[in-house]
Amino acid sequence: MMAEAPNGYEPERFTIGSRDWRLTLILVGAGLVLISYALPMFTQRITSASTLFSEGSTHTAFYDTLIRGQNYVIGNRPAREQFVSVATTVAPVAHWASGYGWMATLLSRNALLARHLSLVLCLSLPLLAAGVGIAMALRSRALPSGLAVKLVPASINLSWASLLALYFAWCHQFDFSFLLQQQNAAALAPRLGFWGAES
Repeated sequence: MMAEAPNGYEPERFTIGSRDWRLTLILVGAGLVLISYALPMFTQRITSASTLFSEGSTHTAFYDTLIRGQNYVIGNRPAREQFVSVATTVAPVAHWASGYGWMATLLSRNALLARHLSLVLCLSLPLLAAGVGIAMALRSRALPSGLAVKLVPASINLSWASLLALYFAWCHQFDFSFLLQQQNAAALAPRLGFWGAES
């Protein structure tokens, strides 16, 4: 399509609808997120943690599916005691280690969902962003103007929020305690599915 420009300026060329490469890029990005969620994302987890305090008090916990509450234990020591150390064990996850696998596992039991709802929300946000991006691209192709303007703000905001949500999803793997993350850096490192969804 050609836009006429006054005062002798060269006309501006721009594309709309199905010919706009930006809409194709949005579809490719959304598809990458959907595919990445089928790839391994978080393959190992902390199964237990034993915390030692200065007067000999200890706190040992075992975790089913995902660690939870250990950061609170470290930060809320017994009276007149200091935190000394924490020892953890890690093991491969027992379920499908992809984003879809984590969501399916946490959604399969009400008790798990109640304990780990925040992780489910973090993992859901990139999928929502991908869905809105696909809807915007397809809707834009069908409109004479070439752009579904009402969906643009939601698509942009969800895309940025998704990056933060995926980061928080990774932080759930060590209960937001970077002390635990440093102890198990290799085991808890995000895998291919995470990086694909982040890109």
